[in-house]
Amino acid sequence: MKANNNTAYFILLALIASVLVSCANIGRPSGGPRDETPPVYVSSNPEPNQLNFSGSKITINFNEYIQLKDQTTKVVVSPAQKNMPIIRANGKSVSVELRDTLLPNTTYCIDFADAIQDNNESNPLNDFAFAFSTGDSIDSLQVSGIMLRASDLEPMQGIIVGIHENLNDSAFSSIPLTRIARTNDYGQFTIRNMKPGSYHLFGLKDMDGNYTFSRNEDMAFIDEIIIPSSHQRETTDTVFKFNGEIDTIMPGVHTVFTPNDLLLCMFNEQYSSLYLKKTERPVDNKLHIKFSAPVDTLPDLRLLKPTATRPDWYRLERTPDNDSLFYWLTDSALIKSDSVLVEAHYLISDSLDNLVMTTDTINFFFRHKADKKKKADKDDSDNKGKNLLGKITSVGKPDKDGDTKPSEKPASMFDSIPTLSMKIEQNIDYGKPLPITFETPIDTIDLRAFHIFEKEPDDTLWQPSTRAKKLVPFDSVSNMKYHFIYPFDAGSMYRIEIDSLSIYDCYGRPNKPIKAELTVPSLEEYANLYMLVNVTDSAFVELLDSNDKVVLSATVKDGTAALENVRPGTYYARIILDTNGNGKWDTGNYALHRQPEEVYYFPNKILLRKNWDNEQTWNIYETAIDKQKPFDIKKNRSQADIKRLQKMKRDKKNSNEDEDDDEDPWNNTQQNNYTGNKYNDARNSLGGNNQRIRF
Repeated sequence: MKANNNTAYFILLALIASVLVSCANIGRPSGGPRDETPPVYVSSNPEPNQLNFSGSKITINFNEYIQLKDQTTKVVVSPAQKNMPIIRANGKSVSVELRDTLLPNTTYCIDFADAIQDNNESNPLNDFAFAFSTGDSIDSLQVSGIMLRASDLEPMQGIIVGIHENLNDSAFSSIPLTRIARTNDYGQFTIRNMKPGSYHLFGLKDMDGNYTFSRNEDMAFIDEIIIPSSHQRETTDTVFKFNGEIDTIMPGVHTVFTPNDLLLCMFNEQYSSLYLKKTERPVDNKLHIKFSAPVDTLPDLRLLKPTATRPDWYRLERTPDNDSLFYWLTDSALIKSDSVLVEAHYLISDSLDNLVMTTDTINFFFRHKADKKKKADKDDSDNKGKNLLGKITSVGKPDKDGDTKPSEKPASMFDSIPTLSMKIEQNIDYGKPLPITFETPIDTIDLRAFHIFEKEPDDTLWQPSTRAKKLVPFDSVSNMKYHFIYPFDAGSMYRIEIDSLSIYDCYGRPNKPIKAELTVPSLEEYANLYMLVNVTDSAFVELLDSNDKVVLSATVKDGTAALENVRPGTYYARIILDTNGNGKWDTGNYALHRQPEEVYYFPNKILLRKNWDNEQTWNIYETAIDKQKPFDIKKNRSQADIKRLQKMKRDKKNSNEDEDDDEDPWNNTQQNNYTGNKYNDARNSLGGNNQRIRF
């Protein structure tokens, strides 16, 4: 019995000790799961959809403390307000004080977008809107859609979308939009509380805040008249148990508002009134004149002072559309002068946007630094009496025996004579011209002084070439950039030798003798991409890098765009339906009812490996237009997508997984209301025709 009592005693002590230890080790509280629930509407004054409202202040209450984010840019009131309402957050409520007089018998809608967020985790209350009426009834129709930038399918965020009851074309530029909304992070929009009728629909980047279109603003329009309507559709809601089994199936009725698939493509007409935008003299030998827009007629310059010593006192370097002009001064008297005064005759736009000739006096001023002049005078004094050829008369330093030896580097007449500067690219691709760039305008080039030698990689001797060659300007107006055209073979090595005194710039400076070697990669170093597209009209395909920049383009011929001899890597592609056949994307024009040329993106990345051919079949209408542009080259990403991507990267880092920054975490499908099924249903209803579906 005594042993049993001792055993029981020790067991009891052990239990007490374990309890004490567990009480001493206090665990760190986890804090619970992250709050991801947005604020919930509780009540308001007035009530939602209240009739005969005559006040000016609206208060909306929520179930938790809230904050407002970017309310001045996100919150819009319809009809559009001349004076921005005062919007405040106060604890668990939001107040809106309208400063415009309310119109009689009118339905008002306050669209908050995602400006209302909870105070702790910033969870947004998306697409929240509040409506009331000053009359006996409330308008309830709505239309919705999406706005993308026409040139690259970027979703347009925070852009005004509005309607006009006045169907005249001039209404867009003369009358404020009747009802407005603003696009969200995905470019989506919904214009609510519309009354039955016929409307024109517009998008507008309203720079001046007057809700009317000015010719320099980005805009979008739909040609067809919009007629809003609604209908009832039976729906089925399913409630599941915790184990995944179906609990309840409840039939219901849902109101569908149409049209709900409107596509607005935003563009800029690239119009600008013509005026003299800038004049400067960045260096002593160059004048710069910049216009606000392209111009067909070059200005006429007459030198007033100082007097030039030669009639051709400048060389003109210009852009192809003549909006930027550089006058290289060739007269030493002008270069040395602090002030160059000219009389300029040029075109500008008058108050009616007509081009008229004007005359202006322009003073191009440049201060020559005094210290430079002093240093130049000192150098001239030190060099007085020396041979102009400098190092040619220097035979070197005496050796230890007192004899002189020639310098290791042979003296050259070009060591003292100013020479022009030029650059020859040494990395070129097969089938591409060789760029040659000069720092000053060129007057003469003797192509006979250009000598080409070539050899195979395994050879040791250079062989002179007699094949045809030519040097052409980079564009129709260039005199500083040239393309050296020569049939360079893939996998071969070349040496270019240019004799001295064969090129002269506008200052009469000759070139030094030049040697440059280059190697053209073999064809095995390249990849070829062939895009088989369902396009019959004129079009071209552009190959894009990870920054959405064009690497290479190819015209579609017989349904195929051949992008050949491409460096290996990861690329993307888009196609432009080139309706006018000019080889570039063209913007739209509202006055002419001309939409911008259509652009489509290949929805997946393209991996090109060297010495491989990649063939892709591309139905440009198969993927919904707002889902085409791959996520990894999309710039206008939603805040929700950014947070989701950041979370994925954190999870990968924590789990020691390899990250792929270019991976589309949603398989190129954005989290929005425009589903691929809806797009395919729309196409099927048209018999599968190749048409751009709006949605």
